[in-house]
Amino acid sequence: MAGELTLSEIIVYVKNYVYEKSPGTYMILDLNSKNKLGESLTDALIKKPVEVYNMIKSLYQDDITASFVFRSLLVKPIAIKLGKIGNEDEVEKALLSGCDSFVEYLKENGVNGNLDKSICHPATGNGKAISSFS
Repeated sequence: MAGELTLSEIIVYVKNYVYEKSPGTYMILDLNSKNKLGESLTDALIKKPVEVYNMIKSLYQDDITASFVFRSLLVKPIAIKLGKIGNEDEVEKALLSGCDSFVEYLKENGVNGNLDKSICHPATGNGKAISSFS
């Protein structure tokens, strides 16, 4: 299963998972991500995972709630797609290590497709950001 995954498939799955589990929470997180981080929740989750966590923490103003929301709605679906159920700690640690480290983690776990550092550092020669991958 994991050997055939692409980053786009993971992102779509995370978006659908969060929306199905808690549509209101998804809309709030996505809107805040667009306003505060300049991109959708799912794009920011991969490119700016620490900032997403901090945004959630700022919204809920409680470490326990922020950790629960981050883990249960954002880390868990990634763990599911990677076949890492029960190893959410590993996935969360990789994610919160930052984009570059997380991209390496995805590669090591069989995610294929366009996985390179340009995902994390999307500036082109003209200073414009490369379009979203979701």
